[in-house]
Amino acid sequence: MRTAEVVRNTKETQIRVRLNLDGKGAAKLSTGIPFLEHMLEQLARHGMLDLEVEAKGDLHIDAHHTVEDIGITLGQAFARAVGDKAGVRRFGHAYVPLDEALSRAVVDFSGRPGLEYHVAFKRALIGEYEETVAALLQGLTRDNHALAIEIAALPESIRGYGHIKAKSAAAARAKRDEFIFAPLSKRDIMGLVARARAVVDIERVVQTGYTMRSIETMGAGRKIISTNARLAEADFYHENNVAVIDRSKPRVEPGFLESPFVMPKRQVWKKYTLSSWLDDVLHQ
Repeated sequence: MRTAEVVRNTKETQIRVRLNLDGKGAAKLSTGIPFLEHMLEQLARHGMLDLEVEAKGDLHIDAHHTVEDIGITLGQAFARAVGDKAGVRRFGHAYVPLDEALSRAVVDFSGRPGLEYHVAFKRALIGEYEETVAALLQGLTRDNHALAIEIAALPESIRGYGHIKAKSAAAARAKRDEFIFAPLSKRDIMGLVARARAVVDIERVVQTGYTMRSIETMGAGRKIISTNARLAEADFYHENNVAVIDRSKPRVEPGFLESPFVMPKRQVWKKYTLSSWLDDVLHQ
């Protein structure tokens, strides 16, 4: 589980951030800045992050210090939670439409922090948020957070107004790197499996038996959604762990992802380990 908690205290602010990158999109926020909380909630929901932020700052002056320090603390928590970046692709981007707004976010896990921010609002303020959104992102990417972001909402191609444009930009930041088309190494694949709540396993026409992916997924303690009906007859089958679906009418029962994973018994699982397979091959 990739989690982190960071506390940051300065003369102007007292910030605590708790982050779970493999969460369910839950947010618990107390910052004193309602519209900022609204944006952070979008980040958590669309990024499937569990995010807790507690902040006290000099809001009697303005929101800048509080927002910037929340960004810094969130960036530090993100860097700690992501760890060695196993299973994370270096580059990612997303286009997110929301009503009349369209935003683009481009992310680079380069090890060189930086921010390119191109969002022009036609209103001076959106709930005291617009003037500080850049400060939040600057805080998020500063120091050694190993993250570079470009967010754009340009009149020529990427559009929107006020509140909706800000929500679209927040969602775009959260939805980066949704689809991967490049070949992945074994390490990358298992890193993605470790992050997932479930892995979809599509049976090939000429396939017999179980795929290695289904065995690896079970070994990692993750659920399988598969078109392979044979899995329902396997000795490691458990209804909490395996959902067999019809390829023509795919449907997963409500509550499947929320139910706890049940690890197969050791004597059953041992049969599917590499060492057991080698023993069988060498002794035949």
